[in-house]
Amino acid sequence: MNTHRRALLMYARRIGFPEPVVFFDNGPSSREARPSLENLLQRVVLGQFGVVLIPGPFVFSIDDLAAHSVVEHLRRAGCRVMELPRPTRRIPRQRNPSRSA
Repeated sequence: MNTHRRALLMYARRIGFPEPVVFFDNGPSSREARPSLENLLQRVVLGQFGVVLIPGPFVFSIDDLAAHSVVEHLRRAGCRVMELPRPTRRIPRQRNPSRSA
């Protein structure tokens, strides 16, 4: 979780956003009440946030359909949902084998 927080903070700074407000429900399953998520959804509906920056939709639920449902709810409320860019794996350059006769 701290890794995600650091990545969000660094990315927000890089793109010129203010320091992110973190909404964190640790422990409850996707079927239980998640007060921080409810708080986020209410604040988006009230227009207090126009962008939600996330590592990925999995933060809303381990169930892909439920997670994407939250993303769509946020978008319908007029919020832009931005995912952190995915790290790219650098492929080492290969040297051309020397040709010998």
